[in-house]
Amino acid sequence: MEILRSWFLVFFITLLVWSQLLSAFVLEKCSPESCLSSEETYSNASLPHLLRTNNRIKTIKPVSPLRARIRKKIRNLTNRVLSLEQPVWLISQSADRWHHSCEGPCTCHPAKFILSCWNHNLYAIPLVQVVPYDVKILDLGLNGIETFHKDTFKRLDELTELDLFHNNLKYLPPTIFEGLRSLEKLKLSKNKLVDVPQRLLFFLNRLKSIDLSSNSLSALPEVFFQECSNLMVIYLYGNKIQSLPGKLFRGSNHLEELDMSDNQLTKLDPSLFKGLTNLKFLKLDGNKIIELDSELFSDNKYLSIISMKQNNLLKIGSCFQNLLQLGYIDLSFNKINQIEGNEFSNTISLQEIHLNRNYIEEFFMDIFANVTSLRKLVLSTNGLLNFTLNSDVNLDNLTFLDIRFNMLKELNERLLEALKNLKTLLIHGNMLRFVPDNFLDYLSNLNTITLANNMWYCNCDIFYLSKWLRNNKMKVVDLIDVRCLGPAHMIQRSIKELSYGDLCDGQWASFQNLADRVSDN
Repeated sequence: MEILRSWFLVFFITLLVWSQLLSAFVLEKCSPESCLSSEETYSNASLPHLLRTNNRIKTIKPVSPLRARIRKKIRNLTNRVLSLEQPVWLISQSADRWHHSCEGPCTCHPAKFILSCWNHNLYAIPLVQVVPYDVKILDLGLNGIETFHKDTFKRLDELTELDLFHNNLKYLPPTIFEGLRSLEKLKLSKNKLVDVPQRLLFFLNRLKSIDLSSNSLSALPEVFFQECSNLMVIYLYGNKIQSLPGKLFRGSNHLEELDMSDNQLTKLDPSLFKGLTNLKFLKLDGNKIIELDSELFSDNKYLSIISMKQNNLLKIGSCFQNLLQLGYIDLSFNKINQIEGNEFSNTISLQEIHLNRNYIEEFFMDIFANVTSLRKLVLSTNGLLNFTLNSDVNLDNLTFLDIRFNMLKELNERLLEALKNLKTLLIHGNMLRFVPDNFLDYLSNLNTITLANNMWYCNCDIFYLSKWLRNNKMKVVDLIDVRCLGPAHMIQRSIKELSYGDLCDGQWASFQNLADRVSDN
């Protein structure tokens, strides 16, 4: 009876849609815009979309909200009917239930209470498969199932893990997980879900991990996670989510890991992470976020890893200032064009920061005055013109510095003095012409350096670098490519092979350094 009623509703609404489409078609037939001939000139800029084919203008109008709602209703009702038509397998409580289960098409492991139908080319659950009531892990991943009956997992009270990864799921009945009182891990990734029922997770108060990644979700109901107070891990990456309600994670006080990468988010509600006092890992890569509210992370005092690369951030702002446990942050591939100086003022635990592939022209290391734990800094491909240190800052723990592919013409000597423990220095692809005498001697712990593709001008000023290269061959990764760019008669000569005579012959040389130069020659 329920199936007949659902099919009747589908049929009725389909008639409504066709009547709407027919009336719209009749109206559009007589509109001036749609009746333009190939010789007429189009001048009405109000039409939303135009397509020119064979010198004729064709109007493509967007779907109206009413039609979109009707189509969604039809889709949901169709999916509901298909769900009701799905088979329900036998849940067994008999003493020999595992014996019978192992006779089915799926693989069973009675000792571990595991039933696996993984990669069995299933388009519906197999009716001949017996499912023991005490199964703890059920794997239906890598099949072609589009939907389930609402009673598919009923009475599986002891199930702790359910894997529905990589099917063709388009619809889930709202009460499909109602009986899974012990479920802790739910995997729904790589399916075709466009939306999810508001109450889908209402019965899973022991759920600790949910994976909804790689679907086609555009939004989530505000109360979707409301009853999942024990959630620790949420994966939402690889969807089409454009915005999230501010109270979406309200009540998920145990949440530690949240990945919302590769969606279409343009902004984050200031209260989105409110109450997530245990959040430690946050990933928002590959979105379109432009700015961050200063109070966005005010409740996340244990946040230690943040990755927001490949967004549209114009500035960093002050939202990270008081994250005392923050150890790693990646803001690469954004549009940040200015560092104000207070962005990391209290991030005392920060060890690694990635700011490469932005538009930063000036960077003062004084920004890390309170960040004595910093070990790795990546600033490559920014267009840096100025990279300096103006005050006494403790950078003793910094061992990796990447400033390659910028526009630096010189390096600040005071900065190099502060980087005495640096082990890796990447400075290739800049506009350096020479290195001041004794400049690299400050870096006594250096074991890796790159210097190629600079504007090395090979006269007497570069003799120090030539000598240093010969004495530190094993440290220079791109030694063979460290070559002169000028003057004309020296172009492409290897700097390490140039002697004092090659570089300084006929030029004035100071008597102070003459002895060392002559002995080297």
